[in-house]
Amino acid sequence: MIKIDYLGNTYEIQNGKKVSDFIKEDLDIDIYTIMACKINNEIKSLDYSFSEDAKLELIDYSLSDGSRIYVRGLTFIMTKAFEDLYPQNRILVNYSLGHSLYCENADGSPISEEVINNVKKKMQEIIEKDIPIIKSELPLDDAKKLYAKSNRFDKIGIIENRIKNHVSLYSCGNTINYFYGVMPISTGFIKYYDLLPYDNGVLLVYPRRSNPTVIEKIKETKKLYSTFSDYDKIHRVLGTQNVVEFNEWVKSGNIAELIRICEALHEKKIAQIADQITSDKRRRLVLIAGPSSSGKTTFAQRLGIQLRLNGLKPVTISVDNYFVERKDTPLDENGEYDFDCLEAVDLKLFTTHLTQLL
Repeated sequence: MIKIDYLGNTYEIQNGKKVSDFIKEDLDIDIYTIMACKINNEIKSLDYSFSEDAKLELIDYSLSDGSRIYVRGLTFIMTKAFEDLYPQNRILVNYSLGHSLYCENADGSPISEEVINNVKKKMQEIIEKDIPIIKSELPLDDAKKLYAKSNRFDKIGIIENRIKNHVSLYSCGNTINYFYGVMPISTGFIKYYDLLPYDNGVLLVYPRRSNPTVIEKIKETKKLYSTFSDYDKIHRVLGTQNVVEFNEWVKSGNIAELIRICEALHEKKIAQIADQITSDKRRRLVLIAGPSSSGKTTFAQRLGIQLRLNGLKPVTISVDNYFVERKDTPLDENGEYDFDCLEAVDLKLFTTHLTQLL
């Protein structure tokens, strides 16, 4: 017998018992609300078997680890549905847009509403069957052969640079795929989602962590999508759409050229912003927002150069220069200095200087 500590309570169980069985039999919790667990602070799948005394924590969708596992499982189900119905096509998961993932065909061809509806029905069928998602370890060479057989040479590129000589693959029915990280133990754990047409592709929508049983209406983020789309087109031309292609640039010794291209694109975007600012002479103030260390000051300096080229004489100021004295800086709930609250800034002096400049 081994001892399991869960929420301060101690349970004696048989050595080798699975976490999923322990949850169902000993805790009387709806297992389909749990995505994974932590065993002695290490994330494990629910099919993990106890082999020693342990402290157990359960991970549900409200936790960041839980939501990532949920989205990972949802993505697997979607790719399986596409593969089952349209094996001649290959679906790509491109990027996040709010609480959704934008996906499209690898060849860039549009995905019709009929296809989307068919895939959505297939996804629901897969979920209702509650098909096990099984993790297996394969020697690297065997995994390569498996992907070569299904013409998934992109996956070979992902795994071939591994230091280890084996690779973890997940199977769901006859679909096999590579995912980095823990997965749900079956398709029945995925309950809430939507699949919506968007531009040439689809949006795979999932719940917010704060509201895990509701699929909220998608708020269009046209600027974000436009930015991602612009970069996607450029990287499609450059041949750097994924980590495999990027690694090829690194191995070829031409990475410096790729960096220069990306820098040129960034500078072009800043120049376009400067043109937009100067197109209306009434504009007097430009505000740049972003989290700590996101590049606001560097961006402001580069934008200032482009504005000078447009005939303006910008003055750049930073909120960093208006922090109150350290002794007056507010503390957070942990007793640490809170530099992100308004009270950390000398607003009176900041307002005075802004007014003088205007």
